[in-house]
Amino acid sequence: MKELMQVRNVDDRYVYLTLMVNEVTCSACALSGTCSVKGNEKDIKIQKKSIKSELLPILPGDIVVVDLKYNEAVLSLIVYGIPLLGFIIGVLFSYLMKFSDIISFAVGIGFAGAGFLLTRLFDKKYKIEITDVKRSVGTQLFQNEKDENL
Repeated sequence: MKELMQVRNVDDRYVYLTLMVNEVTCSACALSGTCSVKGNEKDIKIQKKSIKSELLPILPGDIVVVDLKYNEAVLSLIVYGIPLLGFIIGVLFSYLMKFSDIISFAVGIGFAGAGFLLTRLFDKKYKIEITDVKRSVGTQLFQNEKDENL
């Protein structure tokens, strides 16, 4: 899924992005005011070292195309389903081995923890990536000065 985002801030290690929301579009929507798109002030931060060198420099005010590379349903299944499945398997395994309830619960928690560690492996597959940059006027001036100095 690709989204248009605006660069809010840039520091030494991260680029902070905010979602661009068209107010007119949101006001016409039946879910206006109840969804998490409008009014969600959470920033996405991307490590600078993961951005392709031909897209740099990225400065505040630039508009970027971000490839989120995930489907919410699949991601929810991975994040919640794998640990839950681990818990159920752990409890059933302990029950079949005739352990007490407390030990079965502890083994279930252990299997859920192992399931959580498995989700960390899938997390690397769903990295957020900047695919294109539309430079703001300030960035274009900075780029022109940089080219003249070369």
